[in-house]
Order: sequence, then structure tokens, then C-alpha cells
Amino acid sequence: MAAQSWFRIAILGMPAILLVLAGNGWMRGVQNKRQPVYIALFANVLSAAASPVLVYVFGFGLIGSALANLASQTIAGALFLAVLYAQRRPFRINRAVLIAQVKLGKDLLGRSIGFQAAFLTSVAIAAHMGTVELAGQQVGMELWLFLALIIDSFAIAAQSLVGAALGGNDVAQAKSLAWKVAFYGFLAGLVLVLILSIGCQAYTPNFYFLVICKIPDPSIVAFFDCDGTRCRCCICSRWCFDWSRRC
Repeated sequence: MAAQSWFRIAILGMPAILLVLAGNGWMRGVQNKRQPVYIALFANVLSAAASPVLVYVFGFGLIGSALANLASQTIAGALFLAVLYAQRRPFRINRAVLIAQVKLGKDLLGRSIGFQAAFLTSVAIAAHMGTVELAGQQVGMELWLFLALIIDSFAIAAQSLVGAALGGNDVAQAKSLAWKVAFYGFLAGLVLVLILSIGCQAYTPNFYFLVICKIPDPSIVAFFDCDGTRCRCCICSRWCFDWSRRC
């Protein structure tokens, strides 16, 4: 199946993705915020431009999309390595520092491993279900990642600012910054919840009647009894949309 082929190719980009994550973490630590943005923009623009060419012009279909993603991820990882090399940083692994970092970040490491396992599992299941299901899963995951990164941007700012304050032995400033960033992040989360709640109102009833009542298609008005202003489901008797016919 095309979906399985897409997954087999896409999974090859995991080392590059982890390299990009490590590069982002390193640049946050040195408070270099611009270069990661430039690299991310370049890689995403490259993927967006290459996908239609590989899919339609060369006729690779869904595999072309996977190849475009793999290429952009590999190039992004190579760019981070190039920046690291330009800084004349040693590539030799310092085991003592590595062990100390793992001990300090074991909770975040566990969270990241859990995320990657969940992502891989969901993509694998969707790939086995078919092309359309895989596409829908990708749209949903991209939306989730977009919203998660909006909130995570507050954590990124906190890591950099609080780290700089602690490095300067200014504990009071570090605590003040941590509370401020946490408060702004909480407000941003509430705003996103409100926006999503309003946006989902139009889709929740459809989902309910489709899944709970086992109606093949909620748009089939024969399943609803309407009185002119609202409708009642003929299966569960719940009120729903305003349909123009009666069942």
C-alpha cells in the first residue's frame, strides 16, 4: 500500500528529527533564537515546494511527499551540524557531562520518548488503515503540534531567561521570571481552549450522531424528525440541527 510505503520512508527521517531537536536545545541554551527559525523556515519551505513537484510532476504520488519530508529533515539536521562546526565546537562526547545531563533531564527524556512512541504508533495504525486515514491523521497531528508549540514557546522563553538569571546568581529574578512566564502560558492556554471550544461546536453534533447513533451520514435528513426550528434524532431522541424534512 502507498500509506505503508510512505511510513517506511518517513521513519528514516527520525535521526534527522532528533538531531534538529538537539540543535534547537543547544541554540536555546546559548540564547541563539534566530538561526533555528531560519533553518526551520528553510526546511519547511523546501518541503512544501518539493512535495507537489515529486507528487504530481514526477508522478511519485504519496511516496513523493515522504521523500520531500525526508529530504527537508535531513537538510535541517545537516544545517544544525554546520552551525555547530562553524562554532568550532568539539564533536567528541564528554561522558561525564552527558550522564549529568541525562540525570537532570530524565523526566523530559521520558516525556520525549513517550511522545515519539505515541506518534509512531498513531502513524503506523493510520498507515495500515489506508491513504485517506493517514492523511487525516497527519492533519490532526500537525494541528496538535502547532497548538502545542504555541504553548511550548513560553517554556522555551522560560528556560532561556531563567537559565541566564541563575547563571548570574540572581535567584530572585529567576523566580520572578518563572512565575510571569507560567502566568502568561496559562492565559494563552485558556485562550486556545476557548477558541477550540467555539470552533468545535459545529462538528460535535455530527460526531455524536455518527458514532453514538451509528448513523451512516449525519447529513441524511431521513434520520431526523424536525418541527421547523430544531430536529430530534429518531434513534436517540436528542435534539440536533434544523433539517428541512421529517423522517
